[in-house]
Amino acid sequence: MNKLPFHNNRVMQDRRSVCIFLPNDDSLNIIINVKILCHELLVQVCDLLRLKDCHLFGLSVIQNNEHVYMDLAQKLYKYCPKEWKKEASKGIDQFGPPMIIHFRVQYYVENGRLISDRTARYYYYWHLRKQVLHSQCVLREEAYFLLTAFALQADLGDFKRNKHYGKYFEPEAYFPAWVVAKRGRDYILKHIPNMHKDQFALTASEAHLKYIKEAVRLDDVAVHYYRLYKVGTGLLLSPNPSVVWLPPTRLPRARSSLLFIPKPNLALPSPLIVSLSATSMALDHLHGQRPHHSMGSCATAALLFQSGNDS
Repeated sequence: MNKLPFHNNRVMQDRRSVCIFLPNDDSLNIIINVKILCHELLVQVCDLLRLKDCHLFGLSVIQNNEHVYMDLAQKLYKYCPKEWKKEASKGIDQFGPPMIIHFRVQYYVENGRLISDRTARYYYYWHLRKQVLHSQCVLREEAYFLLTAFALQADLGDFKRNKHYGKYFEPEAYFPAWVVAKRGRDYILKHIPNMHKDQFALTASEAHLKYIKEAVRLDDVAVHYYRLYKVGTGLLLSPNPSVVWLPPTRLPRARSSLLFIPKPNLALPSPLIVSLSATSMALDHLHGQRPHHSMGSCATAALLFQSGNDS
């Protein structure tokens, strides 16, 4: 069968390849229309993953070394690479380099039982796994050992002496780098097997729940960090359009704060104001010092997104 030249095939001109990175390091490659809404792409991803409960998840792209979540009401074209805007002249089987998009948790809950869909809970668990690797809660070191025990039970099942011995897991895949550097691989590999053994008979789903419950207790895990940029109005704006920094002069009787403006379809207070000082503990762990209210042209702050009420 003869293929139509690409430049004469309008349908194929409007199609591009996207690569969706998942929290568990798997990926999906999808051919989509460039005019698709971000919400429609999210639905496609959830359908492919057989994920029924996707309201906690979003799609993000990397801009300036940080995740920027897509506005689901916008067309994907708004976030696409510049190359996409050039009319393609290749064959219909050549879509060029795929656009990289990340499927990840956008809104957090403290109680994993609120996530009824086990597939959604699985990807939620894996997102927290990645967050824990960057955690800096030095006063909660024991938590990382317990989390690793839950994760090994979820990933490998019950401890088996004839199978789980020696280097049967990589500490770097479960612990923040600073814990591995402080304790050493040999120390971790010696003590974790007994903690793994203590989780005997826990199902993978139950282990996921325990991991989620423990992980969100760490101050810097169930949180998104954004870099804020100063503009002429005196406000600091984030690449995430929902986050605005309010200096004290604009917020009476309050310290510098973050204003999160939720979308109409989210069950969140409107607006949600989070004091910058309230995030200092997480920032201490991240940067080793308290945040300054004035940091020249750029400041860093953290905002915890939650959806619904925990029971």
